[in-house]
Amino acid sequence: MENRDTNIKLEELHPLYQMLAKLIGPEAAVKLGQEFAHQDIYFPSPYALTSSRRQARDKIILEEYESGRFTIGELGKKYKMTVVGICSALKRAKACSDSSEVDPRDDASIERIKQLLGEMDEKGRREFLQYAMKKRNASRTQQHVTTGGK
Repeated sequence: MENRDTNIKLEELHPLYQMLAKLIGPEAAVKLGQEFAHQDIYFPSPYALTSSRRQARDKIILEEYESGRFTIGELGKKYKMTVVGICSALKRAKACSDSSEVDPRDDASIERIKQLLGEMDEKGRREFLQYAMKKRNASRTQQHVTTGGK
């Protein structure tokens, strides 16, 4: 669908298009809208544009976490990331290697999980628990498929 109207007035655009038009111009905003109409688009953080920038950010997150100055929830707010995103950054920076070996049947692992949950704010705990439930359900589904439902 082509836009033949080249005299687009900013105030006539939908508020989302107005925001985009201020950044990239009205014609480009309309073209972007036509290309991606009715789609959810996720733009990763500028840190994710290159692996070296992401690695640098992850290293800073690791240093701040290990210093004890910030909890995982606070880091999430600071970097505008979810708790899961912060944990992924910590894992990439080799900070959470112990959490990848967490066995929920092990008392030490249960204490580590409690500690991590205690460091999170309420929203962070909800996000973490939702993530954990999805992982558990996916694991059960995979196990059900692998074992033929046995």
